[in-house]
Amino acid sequence: MCEEHSNFRYVPSSAIPDKTSVENLCLADFGFKPNVVKCRRLGRPTTGRVQSVLVVLSEVSQAGHLIKNAKSLRQSNDLTVRSSVFINADLTKAETLTAYHRRRRRRELAAAPSSTQPSQPRTVTDVSEDTFSQSITVINSLSSLMN
Repeated sequence: MCEEHSNFRYVPSSAIPDKTSVENLCLADFGFKPNVVKCRRLGRPTTGRVQSVLVVLSEVSQAGHLIKNAKSLRQSNDLTVRSSVFINADLTKAETLTAYHRRRRRRELAAAPSSTQPSQPRTVTDVSEDTFSQSITVINSLSSLMN
């Protein structure tokens, strides 16, 4: 098994993260069953909030596929998945900060009146997938999948 794993997080309503529920989610909504290595809760338990779960997959390519196609969960047949499951890359603090600044800058440029924007085209830096760790964050309450 390689040193770099693909990871994703999700927040089930039950107390114990379940590999089977993750596999079922991927099979139902992405059409494949990933090889889940382990599941682990993140952070401290907080009343009224369900903890994210870090799920480690054996193949980076599977995580990449899930990250790229995460928006398709908004069209899921399962209402719980559609409304409360979110998959995101499991970024380091530095990567998270960089992504935040990019989003903020993009929103500022989009909100600026068109007359104040420069006439020359903007330069967009293309960041390859290899820059980010292949991990995923899924946040939800999967009570229907856990049963």
